[in-house]
Amino acid sequence: MKLIHQLLRLKTDFERIFFDSESQVLQGKKRSTLVALTAILFFTLVALSFAIGGIENLRKRTQNPFTNWVNLSIKSMYIADQLENIKNRYEGEEIRDKLKIKQVNGWAKFSLNMFSMSYNPLKDSPDSLLFDNIWGRNLDEEDPLINNILSEENKVWYNEEKIRDGLSSCEIVLAKSVAKQLGFDLENIIKKHIFIEIGSMPIPIEVVGIVERLPEFCNFACATSLYNFQTSCSEYLTVNNYQQKENVFKFLGHSETSVEQLNQLASNFFSQLRSVDVYLKEEKYPVGKHLWSEFSVVFPGSQIPVRDSVMQFLQHTNENKAGLFDFAKVECNNACNTLDNDNFNYLAFNFEKLKHIRDFQQDVDNEFNVEIDMTRVENGENFYRVSLLTRFMATVLLIFAVLSIVLFINSLLKSHLSKVRPNLGTLKAFGLNNRSLNKQYSKIILYFLLQAVIISFTLAVLVGLLEQYLSEESLYNLINIYIFLSILAITVVSVLLSLRTIKKILGGTPGNLIYKR
Repeated sequence: MKLIHQLLRLKTDFERIFFDSESQVLQGKKRSTLVALTAILFFTLVALSFAIGGIENLRKRTQNPFTNWVNLSIKSMYIADQLENIKNRYEGEEIRDKLKIKQVNGWAKFSLNMFSMSYNPLKDSPDSLLFDNIWGRNLDEEDPLINNILSEENKVWYNEEKIRDGLSSCEIVLAKSVAKQLGFDLENIIKKHIFIEIGSMPIPIEVVGIVERLPEFCNFACATSLYNFQTSCSEYLTVNNYQQKENVFKFLGHSETSVEQLNQLASNFFSQLRSVDVYLKEEKYPVGKHLWSEFSVVFPGSQIPVRDSVMQFLQHTNENKAGLFDFAKVECNNACNTLDNDNFNYLAFNFEKLKHIRDFQQDVDNEFNVEIDMTRVENGENFYRVSLLTRFMATVLLIFAVLSIVLFINSLLKSHLSKVRPNLGTLKAFGLNNRSLNKQYSKIILYFLLQAVIISFTLAVLVGLLEQYLSEESLYNLINIYIFLSILAITVVSVLLSLRTIKKILGGTPGNLIYKR
């Protein structure tokens, strides 16, 4: 108790004896009153924690950064035929202002084959660590959707230097679920590449961001140039040893591979050629635990070897622990960073607020007889209603808890003071003033409350740990600002009303207190 005395600044022996005696009486026999108050606080904290945790869990499930975006599928021939008319109508300034449409974009859905981060082309067979048909979408360089994708609540990690002005090159953003599937270390993310497979050739692509979620249907988002790389513009975007028909062949190998050793191996293997030189390039590609460097092998201009001979040379380097492997290099540029209308799979509409989507639904139905899927909008509206109801119930619970605790303490204090009025009147007759009594009892009430708060909070923490152990997804949130504000409100209101009660009962003269007048 000495520490409590020091914290409450009980200086004299009388103050300490008075505090100890009155505290014990208020706590009841075997501390029954303290137990009752602790139980009320405990159930209040647990109920509020489940209510707040439930709201947050529901928000994560039903809300996402893309709620204000609506996608119109262009799969049916009817919509495809109407595409130009639909696009022209909703890109018009007048209708955009009326329906609060911020932007209209077309985008293409496509798939990529991606290798696991542990894939080592020098050791592993191509099919062993390949994930087929991971679906994603293109993203125009100035598409505002990138801001939603990289919002604070959605981002896990991103390379700010690379992605500051949007996706302008053949870069890629991955959803967290896919990054985890590919083997990313999400606790220690650094600049990384992944290998994708196009035409049985590994191609290093830089990962510039990992996010919690991406728009519907997508596990990755990339620059439009990467989509075009697979289609009409591929001849301008790839560097492939067998397409370029040049005397400089490019390969990848471990960064610690010796250039001198490779020069020796190349000279011996292609001994019939006039000269073969190997150079280490500056480009490096960190993939998983491997750091791959680019090596250039320069052959005499008129003596370019056939593909089979090159493949045998690569096998020869691997057998001599200086392995090189063949790859394709993507050199994206702005020449093919736009998407033609013919390649659209979806038309995306971005709205200022969720409520405007219903107006758009009615307009597109009336004008073009086209139905919009409103599932996500309805989910958002349902979340709003449920969260509003939950917040209301939590507020009612908090008010009820505050009133219960305040009335409980006030009733306890009134009952006790009514019994000891004569004794306190005698003490006042011998010189004890009202200010000293008010201060003493306010400290007693504060101490009484703090005991209950500490015990109930500790028990509530244990409930949270138990809930986390038993449940895969926690719905319990005890450590948050609302809980601490609730505790503060209960404490402040209880102390202030207790002071009012003390002044009312003990404010009379010593004679009135002694004779209960």
